Amino acid sequence: MRQCPECYEGFEGEQNFCDIDGTPLIDANTLLRAEQQCEAATDDQTQFTRQTDVFSSNVWITVTIGILIGVIISAITYAVTLAPTPDRKSISLDKSSSGEQLPPARAAQVASTLRPVETASTVDEPEVKESEDESTAAPSSPPADSISAGAPERAQNSLNSGPISTGGKQAEKRGRTVIRLKDGASVEADATWEDQQGIWYRQGGLVSFVEHDRVQAITEPARPKPSPADVATP
Repeated sequence: MRQCPECYEGFEGEQNFCDIDGTPLIDANTLLRAEQQCEAATDDQTQFTRQTDVFSSNVWITVTIGILIGVIISAITYAVTLAPTPDRKSISLDKSSSGEQLPPARAAQVASTLRPVETASTVDEPEVKESEDESTAAPSSPPADSISAGAPERAQNSLNSGPISTGGKQAEKRGRTVIRLKDGASVEADATWEDQQGIWYRQGGLVSFVEHDRVQAITEPARPKPSPADVATP
C-alpha cells in the first residue's frame, strides 16, 4: 500500500501518483518511519531547548546572587570606612580639662624647697672694678619699698652688694653669714645677696635661692672669744 505524503491518501496497487494533487506516492511503512524519525528529532530539539533554558536560568540566578553579595560587601565596607571616629581635638581638650582639675600639689612642693641655681663661673674682677662696685652699692641696691613687709632681720653689713657671682674678693672681705630659716634650719653661706625675689647665697662655687617668707634672720657667725692668754700683753 502506498500513501501520498501531502494529503495522506492511501492507494492500492501499483499506482505511482496521487489522483488528487499528483504527488508521487510513498510506501506507507517508509512514510511512517520518516514521521517517527521526524518526531524523534523534534523531541530531541525540544529537550535540548529546555536544557538550554534551564542552564541559562541557572546562570542568571548565579550572576544575580553574586551581584547581590558584592553589593552587600561593598555597603558594609563603606559603612565601616566612613564610621564616625572620635575627634582628636575633643580628646586633647578632655585630657587638658582633666589635668586642670587636678590639684597642683607637685608645684607647691617644688616651690617650697630650695632652688639651687648653678651659674657660670665668673672671672675675678680687678681691684679697680671692686672699688667702683663698692662706691655704687647704694644706688644699685633695691629700694626699701620694693622689699616685702615681712623681710627677715639682718645683721649690719651681712649682705653683699654688687652683682651675684660664684666667687670674688669682695664677698670674701665681708665674711661668712648665717641664714636662719623659720622651720628651725640654718644655712652658713660664704656670701649673701638680697633682691626683690628673695635671698641669694653662695656655698663654695654653688649659688642658691630662698624666698623671703622662709627666712627669719640673717646673722654673722659667732666669733670665738679670745682667751686671756691672747689678750694679755707681753
